[in-house]
Amino acid sequence: MKPVNNNVGTLPIDMIVTLMKLVVVESFQDFFNFFIAWARTQRRSAIVALLEYFPLRDIYQYRQIGGPSDSPYFDRFFRISEQLRINDAIFYGRCRDIVCGAGNIERHFTVLGEMAETGHFLYVVGLFVLRNLYKKQRSSVSTVDDLKALRSHPHYRMSIVRALKDLRNIYWTMVVSNRAPELYIQATCCLHSLDSKGSVLDGCNGCGMVQECLFCDIATLHNVFTNIST
Repeated sequence: MKPVNNNVGTLPIDMIVTLMKLVVVESFQDFFNFFIAWARTQRRSAIVALLEYFPLRDIYQYRQIGGPSDSPYFDRFFRISEQLRINDAIFYGRCRDIVCGAGNIERHFTVLGEMAETGHFLYVVGLFVLRNLYKKQRSSVSTVDDLKALRSHPHYRMSIVRALKDLRNIYWTMVVSNRAPELYIQATCCLHSLDSKGSVLDGCNGCGMVQECLFCDIATLHNVFTNIST
């Protein structure tokens, strides 16, 4: 009888990614341990390939999926991924540190800006939102110019809602950890009503970022971190 190979390291990357997606919804500790078990037998290039293939932004929200004990494993996983220069992990780390006021804030903005200049849409959105919330010295002219550039990006209408949700997930992992404050002040569109019971990403009258209303867009971008559940 031919022996069965139970070594997880021999499985193809697409299968490993599928298994990781199944494990992460239950416990980040289990997710991390599974990743480490696989990575121990892999070359650096294979680990980078897997992390670039796996959509890390999909798991921003899972820092405490199984409870507070998951947080250290989440942080270790993203620290490893950032050291390997995985874009989604770098974005998470820089945004996290900006909202928490940790480290060299100007350097964090520089990193976001360098990636935004390459056209990476998530970085373009993150840079705009965080600049306008955390860099109060910016002029109104600069803000308007940045907004024009953001709205003219070829991925804007197609990808803006997803990008804002990713950014919001980063912020709320810090709120849950008591490292960032809950925000309740909500901006509204001066032309349309905003249902206070809806999602901050639903926009005015449910149009979200699909209806081309400049003021709806401004309100939605401003409200990305706002808690309107109360």
